[in-house]
Amino acid sequence: MKKNWSYRAAVILAVGGFLLLVISALWVFLQPFDPTLLEKYGSFTGGFIGSIFSLAGFLLLFEAIVLQQKLFEKQQFESKFFDLLKIHRDNVSELKKRIPIKGDKYEEGRRVFVLMRKEFGEILDIIKKEQPTTNVSINEKESVNLAYLIFFYGVSETLFNKGQNQTSMLREKLRQSSYSPVLVEHVIHSCCQCLDEEGKYIRFNGNHLRLGHYFRHLFQTVKFVDQSQILKEEEKYFYLKTLRAQLSAHEQLILFYSVISDIGNAWLSPINYISRYRLIKNVPLESGFTYGVDPGRYFQIKYEEEGNALRSTID
Repeated sequence: MKKNWSYRAAVILAVGGFLLLVISALWVFLQPFDPTLLEKYGSFTGGFIGSIFSLAGFLLLFEAIVLQQKLFEKQQFESKFFDLLKIHRDNVSELKKRIPIKGDKYEEGRRVFVLMRKEFGEILDIIKKEQPTTNVSINEKESVNLAYLIFFYGVSETLFNKGQNQTSMLREKLRQSSYSPVLVEHVIHSCCQCLDEEGKYIRFNGNHLRLGHYFRHLFQTVKFVDQSQILKEEEKYFYLKTLRAQLSAHEQLILFYSVISDIGNAWLSPINYISRYRLIKNVPLESGFTYGVDPGRYFQIKYEEEGNALRSTID
């Protein structure tokens, strides 16, 4: 741990006092015996040199108090951080999502992100197919943004929350964008036609109830670490690397899609948390996994490729 000025000053004073003590003692005892000189030497060492050692001792005590305070603040930070980490794990474990091809069966916990990734890919594929049909062309980022908004808000007509439904929430969000109404309506219509295997439920019924709280808490955890006044930059990176280790490749991929959509602006401004702390470092860059959307084109960070054996255990 880096020493404060008080510690360095105390060391200088102690060394200086010791040298003065030695030099003055040699000078006195090399003189002819003189009781008056010895009396003056005693006054000098007890008064001046003694004061130097007292000041050095006070500075060391001050340093110890400051160090103790820093350790206490660090313990408080770590306690809060690991509480947030536990809440994140609890949030993940509480996730639940219907498996479209298995009727009333559900995936739970981290496996939910596997379903989400596939669902997002299906929506993105619909958008790509509808562009030639409507003679409307949009670029990759616009396609991802539209796909994520549909993925997040959903197109289910099931009523909830004061009579509003997912499709109306989606349309309200899209009114703020510059998408062609023709393309939007064709995409929404196609998404509404995608039912589960038994034809009971619209497959794309939204994930905002699952992901809204999940991402808010994840963002607040990252912000909590980044804004800490007691951590150095390398320490902040260490703690957020610990957080990133809790995120599966699928979670990081969904985070990536969210961040480059209109919903995820807070992650990039005024501080680009994704690049600063490499929060999506473990996303496999294979086109088949990311549906052709390469994170490297959006965030210039060093990615750590994962092997197929590891990814196959969670696909």
